[in-house]
Amino acid sequence: MTSATAATTLYKPAFTRPSEWSAWYTALKKVAGDRDLGEPIDINNDDWLPLSRVTFSTFEDFLDRRYPLDTPRTAKAKRDLVDNATPQQMQSWRSFEAQQLREHKAFEKQETLIREIKEWIRSSTAATYANLAKPQNTALKDIVRKLHTLVSISTGEEVERAREAYRSVLRKPGKSLSPSKWLLQWQEAYSEAVRLNIDEIKGTLALKDFFTAAGTYDANWKGTVMMEIAKAEIKGVAPEDLPYYANTFRLISENQAGKATSNSAFPTFNGKPEADRPTYTCPCRPDAAFHKPEKCWALKEVITGKKGRHHVPKKRLDYAREELKKPEWKELAQKIKKASATEE
Repeated sequence: MTSATAATTLYKPAFTRPSEWSAWYTALKKVAGDRDLGEPIDINNDDWLPLSRVTFSTFEDFLDRRYPLDTPRTAKAKRDLVDNATPQQMQSWRSFEAQQLREHKAFEKQETLIREIKEWIRSSTAATYANLAKPQNTALKDIVRKLHTLVSISTGEEVERAREAYRSVLRKPGKSLSPSKWLLQWQEAYSEAVRLNIDEIKGTLALKDFFTAAGTYDANWKGTVMMEIAKAEIKGVAPEDLPYYANTFRLISENQAGKATSNSAFPTFNGKPEADRPTYTCPCRPDAAFHKPEKCWALKEVITGKKGRHHVPKKRLDYAREELKKPEWKELAQKIKKASATEE
């Protein structure tokens, strides 16, 4: 990336390495505050748009779609529908029509903004913003100004900010913050920490820091995963990565929230002690699993080649891939493949 030296010169991204583009785009999304920007912009594709197009449709359009044939019979049906409608129904239809119109106008405004951002990106060789996109759109100008300030921060300052932000999130868990909200804050801080490659997210110590923070909500879960790591270290097996444990904790918080025990925000397993929880033999891991093999995310990804909504570590996929070559798992693989085809 290159930064401007003159006060009137804007920061311009130099698309020399994917990591530079990714960091710049992350900064753009932060400043824009637009959750619908989507994946990185394809600047060579004029048809690319980050939003689902909102097509404005009137009540009359609705009638035409319901009765597409232009015949006396359909014309009568349309009249009857309107004549027999109650005032409340007509008001509801017209309100929906007005809402669509507002959404359509908002989309057009945002579409213009995104296209101007793309034009600015494509014209990044120009010297000033005034030469790039005519300063007519104040929203875009504000975004660019804020972006310029953000990306002008030195790498050292960025790293220190990310380090402090991550530490701060780990200190936040408590009764005033729900597990789901805390996880969202942690995910944001973790993503920034990954981008800047800070030490606080590396190694077993990073896992224990996360377990300690999450353990504020569920002491039993913390004890269980700490024991798993200890057993893995004894066997010489590396533990899972942070995203894996974060996703595990997220699923527990979503599925079992609101059924607190004396020392946990959630029951360990349907209100029963952890020791009573059933285990299964699954080709995704050498030790016992708490999930049925038929429902294993790793096996589904290896067998079907399709990634699910859950993060699966690469080493787990590699282990499952090798195990599935064994004859005893042939029937299971066929069952998962068939079930996946049925779901589609």
